[in-house]
Amino acid sequence: MRQITSKDNPKIKEYVRLCGSRKSRTESGCFVLEGMRLVCDAHKSGVRIGLLLVTEEGMTRLGERFAALSDAAGETVLIDRRMAGQIAQTETPQGVFAVCEGALWRGEPSSPPALGQGALLLCSLQDPGNVGTIIRSAEAFGLSAVLMSADCPDPASPKVLRASMGAAMRLPLYRCPDPAETVRRLRGAKIPVFAAALGERSVPVGEVSLQGAVVAVGNEGAGLSEEFCALCDRRVILPIAPGSESLNAAMAASIFAWELSRAARGEENR
Repeated sequence: MRQITSKDNPKIKEYVRLCGSRKSRTESGCFVLEGMRLVCDAHKSGVRIGLLLVTEEGMTRLGERFAALSDAAGETVLIDRRMAGQIAQTETPQGVFAVCEGALWRGEPSSPPALGQGALLLCSLQDPGNVGTIIRSAEAFGLSAVLMSADCPDPASPKVLRASMGAAMRLPLYRCPDPAETVRRLRGAKIPVFAAALGERSVPVGEVSLQGAVVAVGNEGAGLSEEFCALCDRRVILPIAPGSESLNAAMAASIFAWELSRAARGEENR
């Protein structure tokens, strides 16, 4: 195992570039992970680790897991604590970093994928933390997939991956360049699509069946457009206390994920 001591080393530069550039991740087909939990989860999930970067402290923390990670990685490199602090995205780095190979997207669905357990369609969300939390909730509640418009945060970005607690590496994620066309295809395949949006015709989520459905969630500030909502089967809302402004996008989407899971289990309106 060789050691890297210079921040100008090409491998260190590449790691930093992948951290901060969506374009670099897309062009290279690689993404980065930081921390024992995420790196070990990636290995368990069958993600290809091209480069493993560890400090002495990181190896100690990993214990017996280090040998398995190192054997699976294309290359393992030792870095010092100073270098770890320079490339880390967290305040208290654990000294374990990885460059992983492979895109997280399942691509752009030419036809609707199997969504028997329900799915969420995220339209123009802006906050990586929200997107990661939603993906984490979707996996936890057993949804079939999360569909995302192209202008949502990159699921392979460090912030999304941390917020998702690695779920973005396991749950099917589909990129939808044209969400309106996606809705048309879904409805054409007899998959109901509901818009999470306020409006004169909005109904509480408990008044519709979400079995095998897709719920669309819009931008944190603007929500879903009138034109988009018109393409969906119905608008649904989560009943909240009078005087409350609204729910955070991640919170609302997580509740809809729970409702979709209840529907998949046949527990609606019980």
